[in-house]
Amino acid sequence: MIAAGKSANTVSNYVSGVNTVSRHYGRDVFAILDLAELARLCTQYGSGGEYAEIGASNSNNVHSGLRQWFVYQTERQAVVSEAVLDRVCVERPGDAVVREQVRHVAESICKRYPSADVYPLRRKNAKDIYLGFGNKEPGTRAKGIAVVLLVRANGIRCGLQHNGALHKQLKQMGQESSGLARFNGVETASVEQVQDWLRQLDAVLGSVFSRALNDGNARRVEDYMSAEIEQADDQEAPTGEESLVKSEDRSMNTVPLNQILFGPPGTGKTYNTINEALKILAPQLWEQNSGDDPDSRKRLKEAFDELVDKERIRFVTFHQSFSYEDFVEGLRARTDETTGQLRYDVVDGVFKSLCEAAASKVTRHAEAPSEVGQRRVWKMSLGNTLGDDASIFQECINGGYALLGYGGGINFAGCTNRQQVQERFAEEGVVPGNPGTDYGITSVTAFVAKMKVGDLIVVSDGNFKFRAIGEVTGDYQFKPHSEFDADYSQMRPVRWLRHYQPSLPHSELLNAQFSQMTLYELRAPTLNQEKLERLLGASASERSAENDARVLIIDEINRGSVSRIFGELITLIEESKRAGRPEALPIVLPYSQTRFTVPDNLYIIGTMNTTDRSLAGLDIALRRRFVFKEMPPRPELLDDVTVAGVNVGQLLRVMNQRIEVLLDRDHCLGHAYFMPLADDSTIDRLANIFRNQILPLLQEYFFEDWQRIGWVLNDHRKAVSDRFVQQKSGQAIALFGPHVGEGLADGVWALNEDAFERQEAYLGIIDASRLAVEPEVKRQASHGDLVLRELASGTIELLHNGKLKQPVLPVLRELASDAGIDIQNANGNDLNTRTLGGKLITHLSNGG
Repeated sequence: MIAAGKSANTVSNYVSGVNTVSRHYGRDVFAILDLAELARLCTQYGSGGEYAEIGASNSNNVHSGLRQWFVYQTERQAVVSEAVLDRVCVERPGDAVVREQVRHVAESICKRYPSADVYPLRRKNAKDIYLGFGNKEPGTRAKGIAVVLLVRANGIRCGLQHNGALHKQLKQMGQESSGLARFNGVETASVEQVQDWLRQLDAVLGSVFSRALNDGNARRVEDYMSAEIEQADDQEAPTGEESLVKSEDRSMNTVPLNQILFGPPGTGKTYNTINEALKILAPQLWEQNSGDDPDSRKRLKEAFDELVDKERIRFVTFHQSFSYEDFVEGLRARTDETTGQLRYDVVDGVFKSLCEAAASKVTRHAEAPSEVGQRRVWKMSLGNTLGDDASIFQECINGGYALLGYGGGINFAGCTNRQQVQERFAEEGVVPGNPGTDYGITSVTAFVAKMKVGDLIVVSDGNFKFRAIGEVTGDYQFKPHSEFDADYSQMRPVRWLRHYQPSLPHSELLNAQFSQMTLYELRAPTLNQEKLERLLGASASERSAENDARVLIIDEINRGSVSRIFGELITLIEESKRAGRPEALPIVLPYSQTRFTVPDNLYIIGTMNTTDRSLAGLDIALRRRFVFKEMPPRPELLDDVTVAGVNVGQLLRVMNQRIEVLLDRDHCLGHAYFMPLADDSTIDRLANIFRNQILPLLQEYFFEDWQRIGWVLNDHRKAVSDRFVQQKSGQAIALFGPHVGEGLADGVWALNEDAFERQEAYLGIIDASRLAVEPEVKRQASHGDLVLRELASGTIELLHNGKLKQPVLPVLRELASDAGIDIQNANGNDLNTRTLGGKLITHLSNGG
C-alpha cells in the first residue's frame, strides 16, 4: 500500500482496523488466505453488514482495511496479476478479450499441473515478456521441460520448451523432435484447445512431461525478482515451425548488479564505465561497436549521452563532504510560496530518486495524442498523499476526470474570464482581501476558463515527483462531491494517458522542481518538452518501465565515507536483498518514514583509484557486496606509437616495472596519459604529458623524494643534460657555509626543462646504454663563444667554450631578441627549444 502511494499513517490506521476485526472474529484476519472467507468478512463487517458497528468511530478504517487486504490477496493469489498481463499482452494493448484468454489459459495450465512454477521469459533484445510453466528456482535457469505461453498480434501461442535430455528421451521412445512440431506454435482460441494440446503432450511424452511440470513449488511471477527476465533453456528447434523460445540477451544476466572498476590513475576506469553501462542498457549496440576505432567510440558516446539525457544513467562523484542526505534523502529548507514561511521538505538524493525511477511501473497506458509539443501543459495536485483528501487522486484516475479543491460549492458554469469568476465568488458572499492576487480566484479561472480541451495535465506528488499524465477531454462541469461538502466540486473530464506507481522523479520531466501551487501552467525552460514527448511517445513494446534498467555510476567511490553515505542501504544493495528476491529486505527511511527497497534492475558501477586507498584498506562491507574488476595499465595499446624514435609502449612498461619495485603495482602509471600520442606523435606533446602529468604524479607518489623519482626515469644512468631532475651543487654551501651546507647538498633538486624536449632523455628511460657516446650533429652555427648545434634527433644543444650550457631556452630567447627574431608563433604561443633553436641556426648560418 505504501508503494502504491498510501502514507504510513493511513496504512497504520488500516492495520488497526483489521486488528479490531480479528479480536471480534476470534481469528487473525492477516492469517486468512481463503478468498471466499475474506469476501464474507468484507460483507459482514462492511457498511450495512451485521457487524458494521464494530470499531465505532474507527469503522472507516475497519471497512477500508478489510477491503485492502482482500484486494491484495486476490491479486496475490492470481496466476497472473494485472501488472503481469500488461507485460504479456504488450502486442495487444487494451484487448480485454486477449487478456481474459491469457488469464484463463494460465489458470487452466496451473489447474492441470498445480505444482508448476509460473515465471517470466523474454526474447532477445525485446522488452515484452512471456510466461513459462515448469520447474524454476528464482535466480536460476528453468529445469527440464516447460510450456511457454506467448501473445502475438495474431493470437495466443503455446509452445514446448525442451533440451537435449528430452531429445535423447524422445529417440529412446521412437519419437523425433520434428514430431513435436505440430504442438509448437498452436494458435489458441479457447481453454479447451489448450487442454487438448496438453493431453496430446501427455500422450506423446507420458510421465516425463507431467513430472517435469509438477516438480515446481507453485511459484508465481511475483515470486521472482522484479526485473528478472530469465533465459530459456537450450532446446531442439521444432522442424518447420517458428521457435517460440529464443536466446535471451545474456548481458543482462552476466553483468553484476554491483561492480567496481579499480586500478591506478589513467587506466581508463571512468572511460570504461561507458562500456559497462551500455552492456546493460544497449547490449546489441555495444556488441556492434566494441572495436577500438574512433567511429565506434563516437557512436557509443552518443548513445551514452542520450541515455544520460533520458535519466537512464546518473553520474555522481563521491568526495569527503558527500553525505547520506545527498545520496539517499535529507531535509532541505525552502520558503513556502503561499505563506512566505520557512519550511523543511524531505528531498530525495540521487540514489533514491534513481531507485524509484527504476521501480516505477506504468499501470495505465493509453495512446497519446499527436502534436504533443503544441499543447498547453498544466501541473495539478489531486489531493495530498499525506492528508485527508488522499483518496481524490485514485477517484480521479478511476472516474476519468480531474477535481479542483478550490471554489467551494460554487457553480462556475458559463464563466470565461477572471472577472466573471470573481463576480461568481462575490455572489456567494466570498470576497477575498485582495481579489487581484487571490489564488483561489486564480486557480478556478485557470481550471474553468483557461484550460481547454486537448490540454495536458501532469499530476504532481509533492514538489519532486509526478504520478500521472492526462488529456483534458471535456469542458468544465459542476459536480458536488459526496464526501467533501465544500471542496472538490469543480470537475473536468480527463483521459488518463499514463499512471506511474511508484511516482516518477520530477527530473524525468522537468528541469526544475514543481511549485507548491495547486494548478499552474508548465512552460519551458522548466518543462522539458523532449522528455514529455518521450514519456507519451513510447510504443506499446516500450511503454512499461518495469524492466527498464537504470545505471548509477559512482566515480571515486573510495574517496567518500561509504558507511556514512550508504547508511543502512549498504545491506539493501546486495543481490539477494533486492526487491523481488526471496530474501528481499525493505526498510523504513529515517526522514520520510516510508518503506524502501532497492529494485533489482538498478545497476551500480563504481570506480576506484588504488593510489587513494588499496583494496586491503577498503570498507569490508563494501568489498563483500561488489564485484571488483581490475583495470591495469595496458602498455600494449601503445606499442605501435613512436615519438622521435621512442617506443611509447616500452617507455611506459619500463617505468611501471621500476615503480612496482620501488612502491607497488597500485601506483603504476596508466596508459590513458599517453593515448593522445596516437593522434599527435610529436615530442612537444610527449613533453607536455611528462611535464604536466607524469612528473607531478611521481612527486605525489614518492612524497618529493627526488632521488627515487630520478630512479624511475633512469636519470642516474644518463648524461647530465638528459636528466629530468638534477641536483643543484654548491648552492647549499653558498647559503649555509661548508659545515652545514655539505650535509644539505644532496637535498637540493630542480627540474631540467631542457630534458623534456630531448629525444635522448626519453630513450635513456628505456635503456641508457642505447645512447651513442658522441651524438650525431646535423648542423651547427656559432655566435661569439657560443655554439648552437642541432642533433640528428632534432635536439638543440648550446655549448659555451666547448661545454654544454643549461638551461638552453632562456639563452635562445635572448639571442633571438638581439637578432630581431620573433619568439612566438602566429597564435601567440612561445616557440619551444627545437623550433627557436632551428630558426637561430638558420639565421646565424646565413650571416646573421
